[in-house]
Amino acid sequence: MRLDEGWELIYVQTFYRESVGYPVEPIYIPGIFSNPIRVHISSATARKSWRVAGELVQLVGDSHRAADIEGETLTLPLNAIRLISFSSATTEYSLKFYSKP
Repeated sequence: MRLDEGWELIYVQTFYRESVGYPVEPIYIPGIFSNPIRVHISSATARKSWRVAGELVQLVGDSHRAADIEGETLTLPLNAIRLISFSSATTEYSLKFYSKP
């Protein structure tokens, strides 16, 4: 089975960082998710020495912006596809992402 079979594209967004040195604000990914998910973070301008894109944080609870209740945090590679299956007890969650400064 090819990895692309059976997957539905849920979210695509392009972000640009204007300058270095400012605090990195989290990117809240819209929607409610369940296991497993596939994530691909890429940069055409990344240096070859850059390996990490940032951290993906699982949010559990009723509202992900009013009061974040964080579940697991995973470090995501840059320019690579990662299959993610959170191990916590909840079956539905939302996500936020912190890009690496």
